[in-house]
Amino acid sequence: MKPINITRKIAGILLMSLMTLAACSSEESAMENSSKDNLSAVEMEVKGMVCEMGCVSSIKKELKGLEGISNYSIDFESGTAKVEFYNTKISKEEVVRSIESLNEGMYKVENLKEVCAVDCGETDENEKDSSKSTNEPQAMLDGFQLPNFFNLINSLIR
Repeated sequence: MKPINITRKIAGILLMSLMTLAACSSEESAMENSSKDNLSAVEMEVKGMVCEMGCVSSIKKELKGLEGISNYSIDFESGTAKVEFYNTKISKEEVVRSIESLNEGMYKVENLKEVCAVDCGETDENEKDSSKSTNEPQAMLDGFQLPNFFNLINSLIR
């Protein structure tokens, strides 16, 4: 075999691999966007927490183990918690029940209110600037962006 044919085969395999990864990333991004519609959040007061290490840790452990919980934060000082969850997998009532059932009913959830999950459709200036379309195709991998991937490939082929 000629060395140039091997190089072309390697380049072709690499190109196909990158295109496959880019396609998979686009599907995941589309799935994330559609699941954001199902993302809900609640803020609550959690009465009965007496220590930051034990109480907060046990609540976090419980929330981490529940299917459908996206994110959570617990503030011992203020006695509050915010829980983001996918409402197609778990309800706010189930979240409350799971917290109140911990440590033989030691905690009581009060002042439960629904709040915005993520950003409520508001965008800051940085997001507005980055969302401008550029007419250039972009390939994205999880946490890694190849902004001019297709232009690079095109210049290599020429």
